[in-house]
Amino acid sequence: MEKRDLIAAIDIGTTKVVAIAGELIGEGVIRIIGVVNKDSYGVNKGVVTNVNDVSGIVKAAILELNTLIKIQITDVFVGIAGQHISSLPVRGNTKITGVDDIITQQDVTKLVGGLYNATFSDGDKIVHVIPQTFSVDNETDVVNPIGMSGKTLGVNCHVVFGKNASVNNIYSCIKNAGLQVRELILEPLASSTAVLTKSEKEVGVALVDIGGGTTDIAIYYDGIIRHTAVIPFGGDVITKDIKDAFKIMHDQARDLKHQFGIALPQKKYSDRVVVVDGVEGRRSKEINQFMLSRVIEARLKEILGSIYSEIKSVRCENKLGAGIVLTGGGALLADIDKMIETETGLEVRIGYPDRYIDNSSIESINIPIYSTSVGLILRGYHIILKGDSTFNKVVSQSSEKSAESPKREEKVKVKEESKIGKGFVSTIKSGFKKFTDMAFESEDAKLD
Repeated sequence: MEKRDLIAAIDIGTTKVVAIAGELIGEGVIRIIGVVNKDSYGVNKGVVTNVNDVSGIVKAAILELNTLIKIQITDVFVGIAGQHISSLPVRGNTKITGVDDIITQQDVTKLVGGLYNATFSDGDKIVHVIPQTFSVDNETDVVNPIGMSGKTLGVNCHVVFGKNASVNNIYSCIKNAGLQVRELILEPLASSTAVLTKSEKEVGVALVDIGGGTTDIAIYYDGIIRHTAVIPFGGDVITKDIKDAFKIMHDQARDLKHQFGIALPQKKYSDRVVVVDGVEGRRSKEINQFMLSRVIEARLKEILGSIYSEIKSVRCENKLGAGIVLTGGGALLADIDKMIETETGLEVRIGYPDRYIDNSSIESINIPIYSTSVGLILRGYHIILKGDSTFNKVVSQSSEKSAESPKREEKVKVKEESKIGKGFVSTIKSGFKKFTDMAFESEDAKLD
């Protein structure tokens, strides 16, 4: 696998499990050589609820992928999201004791790594510590403190954590399928990597990934990720609304949504009727397409209200120069972009994961439902190749230290800021040089 620069990833979702493999073929360009999509069960709102079921699906998907690409996959990058993920802003400080009080790479690594030892609620497990800005003595908003002179080095971070049992269940699913987890990657970050541009992140953009069980949000401004959140409902709840409203089976409701669903009700659909087979020989049902659209619109407005609430919570409603980029399976619903533009006044585009994919990739990959999967491959290379990014070294070394719970040479003072709330997630900021000027520069700490 290493000789071909090949890596694989697993995206465990509420409605689908995706196994995907890709290889690096040039600067910042990957070729997707195989993808397998399996129906998911045993997952609720992004959280594994039946390890045996999910393990079996993952195993079946990876075996099929092995056959497809003719390579034995042994380890994978794995996406993590779900309603159990939360985040907390934390500030850490440490004294500088080096020669002439010059801040070194070791000082930064020790400070960030020490935050992995912060204690939160029982049952929570730290997933990532993401530095945002540094301070040196009274100088704030420092991007690169290395080489500066000072007595005290501080850092503002997002600490991302999930319920220990939920995180461990993901590891168990992968292990039971005969695989090893190379690293967990937060799914909003993966999707952002696959579909957002550097310019969009600079002027301000909200990525909205509507999946089956959850809706993931990532907000960027000035090239920095400002906020991420997981809303515990997505396309599945719309399907359930259709099922309940018209008293039909779940599969029929899902097919109605995909084939005839429209996000914006229009009177021209008032005379259009869709015929649905009755159950067990009963009479067929006629469903008015306008009324179908009204059911879809009602739930979408509720989801959109939650999305806009997240945007306002970080005071970015007037900072999204690039508006909203919509991806995930929900982005395929007819007129959903027009509906969101009408409700928010923001520009909306549909995000496709084609920005860093070579034309020789398998054709079926370039649809919004695979944005997270493609992003996992991109972030996998981001983590593996590392390059010269100082920030990447900070994060990767800290991750290794946190796993071993080392003794620190000097005490790091940690201050927990006010808790943002459940459902919020943050993202890794790490990168390798080849991708820094393209996919990752905007969310890296710019210490290159």
